[in-house]
Amino acid sequence: MKKRLFLYIIPLLLVLFVLPGLVKKSFTINTRVDVRRELKDVYVGLADPAKLAYWFDGFSKIEHVQGMPFVTGSVYRITWERQGKTYSALEKVVEIDWRKHLKLEMKINGITMVSDYYFYLIEDRTVVDGEHHLSAQKAGKKILLPWAKPMIRKELNRNFENFRKMMEAR
Repeated sequence: MKKRLFLYIIPLLLVLFVLPGLVKKSFTINTRVDVRRELKDVYVGLADPAKLAYWFDGFSKIEHVQGMPFVTGSVYRITWERQGKTYSALEKVVEIDWRKHLKLEMKINGITMVSDYYFYLIEDRTVVDGEHHLSAQKAGKKILLPWAKPMIRKELNRNFENFRKMMEAR
């Protein structure tokens, strides 16, 4: 009886683990950071690849790959470390609307994250709303992506808190 029950439970658990990734092809994580600085300073601070070292956790280096720096179409390779592992991603500037909107696309190991940042003023601070759209191209990554969402959200929020602190310290 226990063996038969075991034969039903294992496939059911496997389906429950795999199903979210097969049903939902992508997902969005929203972030928000309020910075007590002028909008133009915050915009440049977030968009400037040279400032990543001051707020991106584990940052190692950034390399310019193609295009004119800091214009639509420019591509950078960003390298960072997490728990003893080195990661590298290509980041492309998709769209720049000075002091209003910045759109970046990051690709790493079969996962694409398109980040839309919207900038606006509220009283004496600049608000940056981020919409991060994540998708995977390979079946294995699609299955794992929904389970990684809480970890990705936590890292994004931690980095944007670091960003706020960096901007307000200057």
